[in-house]
Amino acid sequence: VMEVSVWFEQTDFSFMDHPVKGGVVPLVKDWKDLLSEVSDKQSLCGSLKDSRFFGPFKDQVDKFEEKFGILDELLLCMNKVQRKWVYLEPIFGRGSLPREKERFDKVNNMFRQNMKNIGQNKKVNFVCTQKGLKD
Repeated sequence: VMEVSVWFEQTDFSFMDHPVKGGVVPLVKDWKDLLSEVSDKQSLCGSLKDSRFFGPFKDQVDKFEEKFGILDELLLCMNKVQRKWVYLEPIFGRGSLPREKERFDKVNNMFRQNMKNIGQNKKVNFVCTQKGLKD
């Protein structure tokens, strides 16, 4: 249980700066490793239930299972959004598709703000505290 707790509380994102007009946007890198680690921790929580010493840790393990489920879902969503943003940002940045620009600008501003906040905090578990991130 301690291993799961330490990972959840102390693991940082790995970032790379993506240059854009007016500065940079921190983008998460090493998605595969991160998602693999989350999956490993979820499996560890599941295997702890098979231990004969599980009883006193049941509440803690149940909470971590829930947290890792939420984290997994958020990270998969973030990965998908980041990939789409990296693809679309240069297209809209050079003025293509002017009819859709206003709509993209709203999403672009929200994405940049979310990534700025996550980049400043750096902790993977921070995404679980962000209201509306999945939306």
